[in-house]
Amino acid sequence: FEGLNNEPDMEAPYAYIFAGRHDRTCEVVRAGMGLFADTPGGLVGNDDSGGMSSWYVWSSLGLFPVAGQDCFLIGSPLFAAARLRLPGGHHFSIAAADNASQRPYVAAAWLNGTPLAKPWLRWADIANGSTLELTMSDSPAAWSPAASSPT
Repeated sequence: FEGLNNEPDMEAPYAYIFAGRHDRTCEVVRAGMGLFADTPGGLVGNDDSGGMSSWYVWSSLGLFPVAGQDCFLIGSPLFAAARLRLPGGHHFSIAAADNASQRPYVAAAWLNGTPLAKPWLRWADIANGSTLELTMSDSPAAWSPAASSPT
C-alpha cells in the first residue's frame, strides 16, 4: 500500500476486502489512522471539506461508508465500544471485544447476535437500531469472509 495522503486514497485500504484479505484491510487501516496526529505535521494530505477527517472518524468506528451505495465496509475499530444516535430515536452500537493497538484483526463478527459471514453491512442493517459485535485478535483470524461484492 503506497500511503494514505489524499481523498483518492481513502477507499484503497478497504479494497483488500474484495480480494478476500480482510486481515490486510485491518493492518492498513490501523497504520493509516496512526498517521493522524496533533503535531505541527498535523493531518496527512489534503483535507478538502473534511474528507480525510471523516475517513478517520468512520475508520476509528470500524466502518467505511462506500460512496453512492448503502454499504458500510467493516474495518478495524480503535474503540472498544461506540454508540451512534440515529433518526427516530434508534441507536447503532459497536462493541469490539479484546480491542487494543496490538489486536487489529477481526476474528469474528455478529449483528444483533447473528454471525456475519460478510465484511459489510447495509444501511437497512443499521437504520432501525442494531448492535455490531466484533472480537479482535492479535493475528489474522479465521474470520476472513470470502471475497464477493456487496453490490
